[in-house]
Amino acid sequence: MQVRENTLMIVGQSENDTPSNREIQLEDGSIDTRLKASSEPRKFSIRTSSGVLELTTPPPGSKGDTQVQTSLKGGELQVAVTEGKVLLRPAQKDAAPVEIGSMQKLVATKDSVSAPISLVPKIFVIAPSNEMRLQFDPSKTSTTLVTFQWNEVREPNDRETPYHVLIGSDPALQTILLDQETPSLELKLNYLDIGTLYWKVRTVIQGTLFESEVRRLYVEKKSQH
Repeated sequence: MQVRENTLMIVGQSENDTPSNREIQLEDGSIDTRLKASSEPRKFSIRTSSGVLELTTPPPGSKGDTQVQTSLKGGELQVAVTEGKVLLRPAQKDAAPVEIGSMQKLVATKDSVSAPISLVPKIFVIAPSNEMRLQFDPSKTSTTLVTFQWNEVREPNDRETPYHVLIGSDPALQTILLDQETPSLELKLNYLDIGTLYWKVRTVIQGTLFESEVRRLYVEKKSQH
């Protein structure tokens, strides 16, 4: 069994657990949850200061799983549902439960809950930083000029779905100068056009498009002394 880095796997059970119910307390940090279809309905609850998030297993024969990303920082709860649906029971007294459907997200605190809005799956890029300036020496194209890096969004057993690094000359990336495919989480380049460039990373997983933000990169010719 493979377990992704920074992943919580529940093996035992807490005092509030039953065979059909599991519950954990999230005080700070993030949890990625995936529940597969089950012939016996099972519920997984995440208790936070902003409310209780309730996930249930999909019924037998369902095409997909229930997949949810939950994070809590500074008292702000962020919930993103990429597949299935979940229920948030807010911390406010007498507040009505809020259903979050597939490809939706919301933000909640102990005092308020936003309405669910459309979710755009994201790839978080690590390097290079936005607005980075590079000094390029055309006579040394065998040396790595820049390394693009990003976080993993594929499943632990999926290393074949490729990522695409797109580099263009405009912020909307309508003019693509490079579309490089790679199965890894980084791409090293020895050469880039001189000037202001824009780039992002994208992939498609089970029909869902994941994209990073667009970052700007300045490539300048290294002066010769």
